[in-house]
Amino acid sequence: MRSQKLKIVLIDTSLPTDELNEPLGVEVLAGELTHRFGEKIDVCMLSLSLDKIEVIDYDWLKKVDLVGISTKIGSYDNVKQILRQLSPVHSSHQRPLVILGGVVATFGYEQILMEQRDVVCIIGEGEDALSGIVELMLENEDTPISKLKSEVFNRTIPNIAICINQSVLQSERKLVDLAKCESPRRDLLNEVVVRGGIVRVEGSRGCSWGHCSFCCVNSKYGSCRWRPFDERKVIREIVALSHAGVKMIYFTDEDFIGESHERVQRLAGKIVSLKDSGEICKEMAFFVSMSVKSLLPNCGASDEEMIRTLTEMRMAGFREIFLGIESGCDRQLARYRKGVTSQDNLRALKILKSLGFYVDIGFLMFDPEMTLDDLKENISFLEDADLIGHDSRLIKRLRAIPHTNLINTLTVKGLLREQLDIDSLQFPMQFASASISRMVSAFQQWENLTLKTVNVIQGCLRGQEAESVIRADLRAFLGELRRLDFELLMELITLEENNGLKDGGLVERCLARYLERFNQHCSQVDYPGSHLSQRSFKNFGGRSGL
Repeated sequence: MRSQKLKIVLIDTSLPTDELNEPLGVEVLAGELTHRFGEKIDVCMLSLSLDKIEVIDYDWLKKVDLVGISTKIGSYDNVKQILRQLSPVHSSHQRPLVILGGVVATFGYEQILMEQRDVVCIIGEGEDALSGIVELMLENEDTPISKLKSEVFNRTIPNIAICINQSVLQSERKLVDLAKCESPRRDLLNEVVVRGGIVRVEGSRGCSWGHCSFCCVNSKYGSCRWRPFDERKVIREIVALSHAGVKMIYFTDEDFIGESHERVQRLAGKIVSLKDSGEICKEMAFFVSMSVKSLLPNCGASDEEMIRTLTEMRMAGFREIFLGIESGCDRQLARYRKGVTSQDNLRALKILKSLGFYVDIGFLMFDPEMTLDDLKENISFLEDADLIGHDSRLIKRLRAIPHTNLINTLTVKGLLREQLDIDSLQFPMQFASASISRMVSAFQQWENLTLKTVNVIQGCLRGQEAESVIRADLRAFLGELRRLDFELLMELITLEENNGLKDGGLVERCLARYLERFNQHCSQVDYPGSHLSQRSFKNFGGRSGL
């Protein structure tokens, strides 16, 4: 047994966006470890969303026993920098055991472990895996990393992968019992709130559908089963966050309603009651993700039950809903295995809008098997749904993420190129249609010129200001920029139909014309330094469009 406390540092790596996110992943693990081991451990958390990587004191970090790093898409360079700094100067010196978790470690562990052979990767849920490793370290003081890794694997600790003798070994997958999970240890909450960042709560894990071709839920958890957290735990966290000054909560759930409309109705009713009693701030608002299938009859609830659920959510302060419709083309929806039709998508959108929800839309415009007719059908759908000027980013391409059914399909059809890009966590893809390939290439050039600015504006829309004129004006402005995207896309289609996209000079001149319009429009907005902030938009209302 150890004679001193086990010193643990959990690091949340920053996202490459202009949003400030509460590091809920490391806070959840810190809460679980503190509950299970109490005074036997000392846990500290760092977030690179709050501090630059340069502020890490590596002399201090090298003296701890375990460093856990939560990996995010776009963060792998930061991860490698931390690992380089932790490398021992002399072989006789011991460095901390390094555990990598999070999305990149979950889906890219094979490549990571071939590059970083001393680390341990946690695949998916980390509560039981990290607790098992901590328990082992408490029993074995001053054990060399190589031996400790072998012991980790021999203990049959679930949800881990390690590299031994140049072979990657993976333990069994195991679902965490959500009924036993503790609340997060929100040490970093106050700073996130002060900076107006995004605060999150978990209501459930998994998806009630789970069959989409690109879906990573099954690989993330080892099962696509939808699992709710105890309602009392969810309510306790909302009350605590309200007392801490939080005005807007973003639920992390992949599928908020899931398999139980009744549960959501109970949650909404309890929130209304606690708002009336003053336990929850009356202005508290919520953002959730929802499946189209949750809004269809014969998918767990009648029309009347579904309308009741949404109405009660609205009364409780649920204002914004992310709806992953992904496509307006039935052939593409079949390839995506969404289990719905374009008319189902349209119906779901109309229901949410009629009840007063703001709908953030997930849409995957391009996929490797797309035809020009598919693309035109998508655009017609978006026109019919009055979404061309919506502020969501609707012109995106499908991502080929490891350990999904999509990878198998694209491999068989010869549409995957090269090896995994570990930082973006996707395989480069080929497009079966040369026309679509040229279109995607031209639009990528456009986004290389504009997306950074657009992301800054979008980042200003998310955070602690629940409802305001500023946010409404920001959305309108962003919608105008999205409309410009569509005007460009439709011109690219016309060029392709006239063989114009084969002329690089013609494409460059086309992009230059649109970029001039983009810059002219953005020049109406005051940029403090090189970054936008909500303060920049106080006199935003009443401007004309493009």
